[in-house]
Amino acid sequence: MTSDIVFFIAGAAAMIGQFMDVRTTEVALTHGFVEANKLGAWLIKKIGIGFVYPLKVAVLPFAGALCYMGISYLGIGVEVFLAVYGGIYGVKNYLKLKAAKIAVF
Repeated sequence: MTSDIVFFIAGAAAMIGQFMDVRTTEVALTHGFVEANKLGAWLIKKIGIGFVYPLKVAVLPFAGALCYMGISYLGIGVEVFLAVYGGIYGVKNYLKLKAAKIAVF
């Protein structure tokens, strides 16, 4: 498998993971939950959740793409980190919402 294919898969996973994180956070906040990440809470308060979506789903993976253009393995590493981070917190938030019987979609 070439590094381009690996990067594409990592980038797609990063976008999905970040989307899951933002979507579950948005639903949780509308139901009275509090953002545990201080930076995330500040960002949501400052620019709103509507601007956090494109920031996390498009801008962060694009930063990984820029790294990929310079050093391919660094870019892949950035994308994998974003995918894992977003995925972990997306699933974690989803499980909290499910326990509270709140639908995400």
